Amino acid sequence: KTPAKTSAKTPAKIPAKTPAEVWVLSMFFSPYKAVEYSIECRCFVSKKLAQEAMRREARRLYKNSGCIQYARDKYYREHETEIHFGESEDGPDYNREFCYCEIKSAKLEDKESGDEVPSSTDEDSDEY
Repeated sequence: KTPAKTSAKTPAKIPAKTPAEVWVLSMFFSPYKAVEYSIECRCFVSKKLAQEAMRREARRLYKNSGCIQYARDKYYREHETEIHFGESEDGPDYNREFCYCEIKSAKLEDKESGDEVPSSTDEDSDEY
């Protein structure tokens, strides 16, 4: 018996399949008396992975915040797709540390949508 012949041709490159849906974890953290805040986004292939990352990152930020840990009126509320925590929930944002994390599903796009910015009828105007 002779072994089956294999084609000498190189197989055509097929693009890797990407999931049609991803889960985006967005984390907004505002430090005490900060002029700037941080926003971080990460993408996951499943809701479960995004939820696990959201819980882990929220706990890490919560525990590492000295302001929140020493606050008498700190809060930590966890829901299926979002987590809110911080100090002085009703206080002014400038005077407190707080964080908001959420996960949302998003569709991957394989082409530009084609939506264009409406053109202005007044060429001298920068308004839309």
